[in-house]
Amino acid sequence: RGRLLGTEDPAAAAAPEYNFISQSFFLCWRAVHLGVISEVSQYRNHIRRLHHFHAGLATGDNQSVQALIIKMLTDVYMLSPALVKDLLDFTVGACSSLSNLLGCGEDASSSSDAGDWTLPRSACSPVVLRLLTQIPEHLVTDLMEILLFVAKTQPSTLCSVDLSSVLALAVFFLRRPWAVTSPHLRARFGQVLYYIFLPVA
Repeated sequence: RGRLLGTEDPAAAAAPEYNFISQSFFLCWRAVHLGVISEVSQYRNHIRRLHHFHAGLATGDNQSVQALIIKMLTDVYMLSPALVKDLLDFTVGACSSLSNLLGCGEDASSSSDAGDWTLPRSACSPVVLRLLTQIPEHLVTDLMEILLFVAKTQPSTLCSVDLSSVLALAVFFLRRPWAVTSPHLRARFGQVLYYIFLPVA
């Protein structure tokens, strides 16, 4: 899978080996990517299937009952409070680290002379540009997927964490559309703003 800017950093091959904390983080993220993210996609399919067979629940249709049972069994482990809390802690921690590395807090004081909300590539420092070539795009996608899953299934849990780094990261990339090659990831940033940061009304 590619990086955010779709280019490789030639200095990456000469980089020193990662320490224990970095290795633990990427192993955890890989486990989330292969396990939880896959289950989140399946969970959406279970909900769609249940909606499709919803009318048959009143008549005891076998397919409808099966769809309901699968959905309820999936809820047992996917909506476990311990799992949701661990996922949120990991996601918010990862967003906070990325925000700090990319200097997302500096967006508040930066503005374009022409009044344009977006920032050109030339406005980024070489350090940030290099980081963008090293960050896997599907890492950021996974973080947004987890946030959307929690927001749609257990929204009250979001009140227990500080989401300022999530907002800063989303704004950082939305102000730099050239930094994200995937239109699906840009759409997820918009969904995160809608489902998490806008009032319910």
